[in-house]
Amino acid sequence: LHLPTLVQNEFHPLLKMDPRVTILCNENNITFQAHSSLGCGHELVLGNSVVKDIAARNNISPALVLFKYGLAKNCTLIIKSTNVDRLESNITGINDTSTDLTADEVDALTEVSSNVTLINYNLGPSANEYNTCLLSWLKEYDPSHYDHPTTP
Repeated sequence: LHLPTLVQNEFHPLLKMDPRVTILCNENNITFQAHSSLGCGHELVLGNSVVKDIAARNNISPALVLFKYGLAKNCTLIIKSTNVDRLESNITGINDTSTDLTADEVDALTEVSSNVTLINYNLGPSANEYNTCLLSWLKEYDPSHYDHPTTP
């Protein structure tokens, strides 16, 4: 059984994610791909005061702040939109290094998750349960762990 080459997980400043997940990915040459970098469009993420302040200072959109945060945290991103102009604008903005986040801005965004109540959208397990499951899955090296009895 081989380790995965890619792990895809929601990633944004308001998601309380165990840092060991990305550390484990980096140590094992596993690409960590962020999806839902905008928090599924949730106002708590896009409208967060820290996100909005950084966007205003850099003259960029809150969405670009969140995308650049993911890049600063060594994530690959999924950039999508049904609006072609917005998609092109986001890609152009991501590639504009003059608006990259400073270390202080990245730290401020990272701090956001410690100052908010968990966002779980009531869609599944809590972040702690999910992170424990993800870490266990990534650390699993025993192929027999995945053996399941077949049903006739």
